[in-house]
Amino acid sequence: MDDEELRRWVDAWSQAYRDDDTPLDNLIYLGHFTREHIHTVNHWKHLPPVYGWRQYRRDKAFDLLRAHTDDNIRAVTATAFKSPDDWAALNGLLGLSGIGYAFASSILMAQDPLRFTVWDQRAVESIRAISQPKLGAETKQAWIEYLNACRSLARRTGFSLRDVDRALYTANGQLSLPTRNSQ
Repeated sequence: MDDEELRRWVDAWSQAYRDDDTPLDNLIYLGHFTREHIHTVNHWKHLPPVYGWRQYRRDKAFDLLRAHTDDNIRAVTATAFKSPDDWAALNGLLGLSGIGYAFASSILMAQDPLRFTVWDQRAVESIRAISQPKLGAETKQAWIEYLNACRSLARRTGFSLRDVDRALYTANGQLSLPTRNSQ
């Protein structure tokens, strides 16, 4: 796609995004997260209706997070949020029990949507379709390539990283513009 087609694609798919991001509004640029903040992100990531595997993952993250003290959660998130190194930020959060790439990237995006985007399989499929067909599964290298590809799309299109993120997620690998039924 040329830049103009890409702009139209991001615009259309970001407008088709139907999830509600307002629960995250009070988390932007906090110096650290508490357990409650992480629960807010987890609820947002696994919006109702939650059942089956999604419910298991949400509940399992809550259970595993109990292994950490409130002070530990604050310290880990503060260190991650202050890190100028993208991988160090994500990797620090991966040290919390129950937090994998998708959840850690959601926490980072909730705290700094101008810098980070969410690693989500639907969005990954879109990046593969647009620019990175060999993008791998959850590894350090794949995550960095994904994040850089998202940032590149934001620069190319003039849209915010969060709008690009919404478009990638909603498109779920489709290169065509959304139809009324996909909205």
